[in-house]
Amino acid sequence: MGTRNLTMVISGGETKIAQYGQWDGYPRGQGKTCLEFLKANNLDKFKEKLKLLRWETPKMQKEEKNLC
Repeated sequence: MGTRNLTMVISGGETKIAQYGQWDGYPRGQGKTCLEFLKANNLDKFKEKLKLLRWETPKMQKEEKNLC
């Protein structure tokens, strides 16, 4: 049986990353994966990169299709 979960990264009061998972939602599953990622990477650099993330808008999707 799956353990559904939602992993989110919120920075400056804004949701930057949201990922739904169908299984392995226990702390020893996805929680452990997140912790290992944070331990293995430069947290300050990660926070700086979060500032660059933007949600894709319908307008952006339309412009992307027009480029193809």
